[in-house]
Amino acid sequence: MGAYVFYDLWPGHGVAWPLALIIAVGVSGAIGVAAQLLVMGRLRRASLTTKVIATLALMALIGGLGDQYLSPNGLTRTAPSFLPGGQFHFGAKLSVSLAQIVVIGIALAISGLLLVIQKRTRFGLATSAVCENQTVAAGMGWSPDLIAAANWALGCGLAALAVILIAPVSGLTVDSLDLLVVPALGAALIGQFESYTLTLLGALVIGIGEAEVGLVTTQAGWAEAAPLLVIIGVLLIRRPAKVDRSHGAARLPAVGSGRIGPGALVTLVVSFALVAVLSPSWLNAFTTSVVLSITLLSIVVLTGYAGQLSLAQFGLAGIGAFVTAWFSAGFGLPLWAAMLVAVLVTVPVGMLVAVPAFRTQGVALAIATLSLLVVIDDLLLNNPGTRELDEVGQSAAARDLRVPP
Repeated sequence: MGAYVFYDLWPGHGVAWPLALIIAVGVSGAIGVAAQLLVMGRLRRASLTTKVIATLALMALIGGLGDQYLSPNGLTRTAPSFLPGGQFHFGAKLSVSLAQIVVIGIALAISGLLLVIQKRTRFGLATSAVCENQTVAAGMGWSPDLIAAANWALGCGLAALAVILIAPVSGLTVDSLDLLVVPALGAALIGQFESYTLTLLGALVIGIGEAEVGLVTTQAGWAEAAPLLVIIGVLLIRRPAKVDRSHGAARLPAVGSGRIGPGALVTLVVSFALVAVLSPSWLNAFTTSVVLSITLLSIVVLTGYAGQLSLAQFGLAGIGAFVTAWFSAGFGLPLWAAMLVAVLVTVPVGMLVAVPAFRTQGVALAIATLSLLVVIDDLLLNNPGTRELDEVGQSAAARDLRVPP
């Protein structure tokens, strides 16, 4: 949101870029304060899972507003750079622009400033105290809500500055900018969410890794897989996270008893009746709703009962759909047999993702599964080479189900 404000003010309305930068960072900081006061502050004693889901809901809300008002046609807007130009070439393939060097210098300066704030100022020490134990910090006269609001403002302002610097390279589009959270969280995970130095180093490793993968292959999705590989590697080799006593009194999510009541039987009877009387177009919509419900039930089992927060459920469902289309269209298997093979293929993938769950919990596992979702989306679901297979698979499914494709 801050980046859109900046590029609307500076090139669009002729506002000087330093003033536009201050306004854009301020707007993002205000959004962060509002998020803390209206949402996150009310969830202070909620479980960590609830807080993560709330931030994801905020991301979806802000992204939806951005799509509606800032990029209604979904087009990528070009963003001119206010940084100096020029290129430095090292061999035939390697080149570094002066703007990239300036961005790295800005990142180094900001990381150093944040380190000084954390270690040498009362605000930084109070922030560390609130993170360690909110109750004790409040007893010492520090308001956890005020400290949290200030950090939300600081974090969102820095995020706006980062996207403003990145936009001339990546372009301005809400969907792609939302996905920048994955490598950013990967870098923060390397720094264990407390070391600015390690976070900066992790960011450089992930960014350079993506660029190197792009030199090796041009196939869509593989460059985006670099953060996932880094995240999985970190989770496998690092020590288990320490237990944070400040969340000991958090309210855990409530789950049902699992008993099947009369309402479930009524729903089953009504569903069969709808299948018998609905037109094909309405039947497709009803089937989609049922499929989404099954996927959501898997989240209930995994998060509600097992206590593991996975954000890759729809990605794993996508793998199942892809494998079903592959075997149905490519090998001529009946739809039921292709679906069975898809389940047998998807389960090991889910187990592979679950390996880090033995050494981590909460946010770190959510980051790993979110990264997997992005990689699946790039490599399979949005890959131009698989869209034709998807169309053929839909035709094969329609053939086996004897409904119009």
